[in-house]
Amino acid sequence: MTTLVHANAHIGHSTISTAISRLVVSFSAWRAMTATRRELNKLSDIALEDIGLSRADIDTMKLYR
Repeated sequence: MTTLVHANAHIGHSTISTAISRLVVSFSAWRAMTATRRELNKLSDIALEDIGLSRADIDTMKLYR
């Protein structure tokens, strides 16, 4: 009985660790996306055109994953 309880506690800890890890990864991706959008918005329309983007593309494109 003690072994079963200990095994279940380990599974719960692993699940929480996984959830926290996913949250950290998602938050990091969101921050990177925000920083990239901020930098792209600083570019002129001509510079954006040179790299094949328009202002409308910046807000609609997925910049992560």
